[in-house]
Amino acid sequence: MFKTGDTVVVNGSDIGQIVDITKRDLGQQICEFYIVEKRDQNARLMIPTNTKDRIRSLPSEDEINEVFTILSCEQYETDILVQKRKVFFSYLEKNRFKGAKEVASILRTLTLLKKKKGLSTAEKKLYTDCRQQLITEVSLAQKKNETEIEVLMDTALE
Repeated sequence: MFKTGDTVVVNGSDIGQIVDITKRDLGQQICEFYIVEKRDQNARLMIPTNTKDRIRSLPSEDEINEVFTILSCEQYETDILVQKRKVFFSYLEKNRFKGAKEVASILRTLTLLKKKKGLSTAEKKLYTDCRQQLITEVSLAQKKNETEIEVLMDTALE
């Protein structure tokens, strides 16, 4: 369970800070909610505290190490490369509520596709979104500048 002040990832891509934990009467029952203030916007989200799949913590140091291992992997799942069209749907399924390792996996796949054949417009957007998501999560988790993480990530992806 999270506490007030924790930085979390909500719905797979929104990053924010829990500013309150509150109870609301929903008629037949009283439910508890995290109130999450989104990082880059003046918006708040209410996330039920019993919903484990919509909210997660920032990646741990071990997860960050695994992310960089995935990003720097030369030999990658060639079956995914062959099934280029499935990348987008794989991303939606994996990233929706899962962690940084899954996003890194999609980013690595898209990077290899980009080198081999190029990306469609939708895949370019997906590449940019995945890349920015990882940069933001890792920089917040490690309390480092995003530019520094961006350089490390680009180096790993080469």
